Amino acid sequence: MNALKFNYDDYAIQMGAGDLFQTILEDYGTLGIIGEEHNKIMCYLAATSRLMEKPLNILVLSSSGAGKSTLQDKTLKLMPPEDIIRASAITDKALYYMKSLKGKMLALEEAAGMKDTYAIRTLISEGYLAQESVSGSKGQSLHVEGGCSIFQTTTNPQINPETKSRFFVLGVDESREQTRRILEMQRKAQTLDGLKESVETEGIIRKHWAFQRLLEPYAVVNPLAPELFYEDDRIQARRDQLKFLNLCKAVAFL
Repeated sequence: MNALKFNYDDYAIQMGAGDLFQTILEDYGTLGIIGEEHNKIMCYLAATSRLMEKPLNILVLSSSGAGKSTLQDKTLKLMPPEDIIRASAITDKALYYMKSLKGKMLALEEAAGMKDTYAIRTLISEGYLAQESVSGSKGQSLHVEGGCSIFQTTTNPQINPETKSRFFVLGVDESREQTRRILEMQRKAQTLDGLKESVETEGIIRKHWAFQRLLEPYAVVNPLAPELFYEDDRIQARRDQLKFLNLCKAVAFL
């Protein structure tokens, strides 16, 4: 037990050395994500926020083959496996049988795989799901504890606006310059230097698992919140400001 504790502390010191966010960016880079600095930090914050009272939710919207699934996949690799629930597609009905999602990261690889996103919206807004049903002559009560971070990817820009408004929507860099950087990285992966970097990935992943397992739910307050300003010319600001304030708390929590 002492050896395990020492290991965890050692990993925590590694994560705390220098700039934490720079370390996160560099580790994503070693895992094969080039560029996308803003997206990498947002995804890591959202994943970490699964332990908060109001987790952040991410929707990555891009063309097919642009790299949205890779961004999701590498983020999930940095989180402890026991906290990940992953599905290529899921129905609203299936969500009601998951019992508890608290402290988890629910990753859906393609939002188009959901025919109806009502349960997802309810899970985010209310923090739980409840349903009464009848099976034969008996009643059945289903209750799912929420409090999870939801990570979805999609190629469909026409996703339900009510659903979209509950997420931080990220777009993947589809520029020619980014394509050039990715192609260079793919070629480098075939070299000796590339092989050496691939060997490092296992240690990086385990470092983040240890770091994340040290985290516990913790109340965060923002004493500067009354001094902040948010544009009030749209009714959507009522929801958007809450997302922004929760993002501030996620940074402080991490």
